[in-house]
Amino acid sequence: MFLSYSRRDFAFAEALAAVFEQQGGIDPWLDVRRLDPGTDWSAEIDAAIDDADVLVLVASRTALESPYVTAEWQRARAAGTEIHVCVVGSVELPDELAGCTVHDLRSGFWKRARTVADLLASGSAESAAPPRSSALLPGPVLALIGTCLVATAVVASLLWDAAQPGTVRRLSPLSVGVSLSLAATALISLVLAIRVPWRRAGASALSYNLGFTGLLGYVLLNDSITDSHLFSLSSGAQVGYGALLVLIGLAGGLLMTRSRSVYLWMPTGQGYYQVRQRILGLPVRKRRRRRVVNPKFAYQWAPFAEELRALAGSPATFELRHDPGDEKIARALTSACTEAGLVERPGPDSWVLRVVSSKTDHAKLSREVPALGVRAVCVLADSLALPEDSAELRQRQWLDFRQQTPEGLYNLLRLVLGAGRDGMDSAPVPLATTVSQVPFTAHGFAVATRTHLVGVGAFSLGLVAAVPTLPVLAVGLVSLVPMALLWWLLHAAVGRTATGRQVVGVSWLLAASVLVWTACLAGLHPGLAVCGLLELLMIATSLVRPLRQLPVHWLPETKVPNRAPLVRPAVLTSYLVPVAALLFGLAAQIPSFFLGSSF
Repeated sequence: MFLSYSRRDFAFAEALAAVFEQQGGIDPWLDVRRLDPGTDWSAEIDAAIDDADVLVLVASRTALESPYVTAEWQRARAAGTEIHVCVVGSVELPDELAGCTVHDLRSGFWKRARTVADLLASGSAESAAPPRSSALLPGPVLALIGTCLVATAVVASLLWDAAQPGTVRRLSPLSVGVSLSLAATALISLVLAIRVPWRRAGASALSYNLGFTGLLGYVLLNDSITDSHLFSLSSGAQVGYGALLVLIGLAGGLLMTRSRSVYLWMPTGQGYYQVRQRILGLPVRKRRRRRVVNPKFAYQWAPFAEELRALAGSPATFELRHDPGDEKIARALTSACTEAGLVERPGPDSWVLRVVSSKTDHAKLSREVPALGVRAVCVLADSLALPEDSAELRQRQWLDFRQQTPEGLYNLLRLVLGAGRDGMDSAPVPLATTVSQVPFTAHGFAVATRTHLVGVGAFSLGLVAAVPTLPVLAVGLVSLVPMALLWWLLHAAVGRTATGRQVVGVSWLLAASVLVWTACLAGLHPGLAVCGLLELLMIATSLVRPLRQLPVHWLPETKVPNRAPLVRPAVLTSYLVPVAALLFGLAAQIPSFFLGSSF
């Protein structure tokens, strides 16, 4: 049985394959689990279609628009192969598929997938009812949408009650900040609820927003307990609102981290790893504690390399090729391969690991890789903009090394060493190629710079909105300097457009500019200097460690221009909108409530 699907529907295809194996005892042909390094992928796919008794088409709009998926089911149809269409999205099937068996899996996916497995196992060609034209959603996905909508309604009701005549009193800066943050959270919840049915709401955006909702609920509960009263509401009302928001955050968190259906409806490659492993019946490999102990790839790779050395028979040879600017990534790969028992030795029988990044000349690459033969493996090193169903991804062996996690390289080297697939994950093909993904240290640096950029901007804008005088406007203009430096650091570190020395130098300029901004704040009022010093302290604590790691393991040794477009990191992400609203509200109320005087 051959599974035909679009890479955007990879989670559905992988889940179907798992159900077919577990329920019907069927061994489906899924490309990422059958195509081994060292084989001609196009020839293998054609042969698998020709040998298949049944082709299962995972039908969605993107699948039917994909020329590769279309070519697969048309080849099967021309050969007279039985086709089963498993609909996972709202689609109109082409006339050529009108006589095929159709199964609507948009709701009740797991139960209906087991039914399909039983039909295929029994050899039945029983026709299911044709899919309805309206989009259907699984129950857990509807529950997630409902959770977001309830969060919006609860926050709107809270703010409405707090703004009623007779309840409004002189508000503190914290209450204004929390009010704006709640309003921003409600708006984002509404937007995410609209995007979920179209599989455009990322897992991180949903998780951050639901977590922030629960945190704000805890703030309301704690405020009621301590009788500080952020809002002019009765203690009972505030406790009720706080408890509801906490429950919403917990319910949403459980759906995100436990529900298999919610995992399927996340954008490809953005669901939770633990849920995927549970669907596939595979163990969850616990990584070593990167955050606290050591974020380096070499530290994470050590136990995997030890496992591979025990599996290795006769040592395999490899050669690594890269472009200027990718030396450090190539060095990490070379060290990992040799530590796993491979021998670096160019030759006709050697595996060729070709690093592909934004530094790569793709016109040259398109000529080079075919000449290297079937033993060439393309290693995706950064967030290069690649269409998910492109020929490059479909017809070549890839290793997704953007986040420099050890699992993908382990799976690839198992196959290279001939250790087989028993107990291993799927082949490490790149997923979510339209999303910016970077190593752990670079990700932490990006989060920190993005947060400080939005924080400085929101705080300065709040001051200007509260007191639009010439001195305050001047402070706002001064804040543009650290904001510009933070923006440059964000894109330079993620896109590797600068050397380590340049990034460290600009970081020192950032510290100096924040000190100047702090001095300007102190000129307005001495109490505001505390805010500037706190910002400087947070910048130092959040950026120092990444600045020690990035020049060594990620940033290029010499400045090399990008030859291909990158997926740019977002500056204002969903979790930062409530944070910006909170800081704006605090800053807007500081002149009249915190300082007790105007500037």
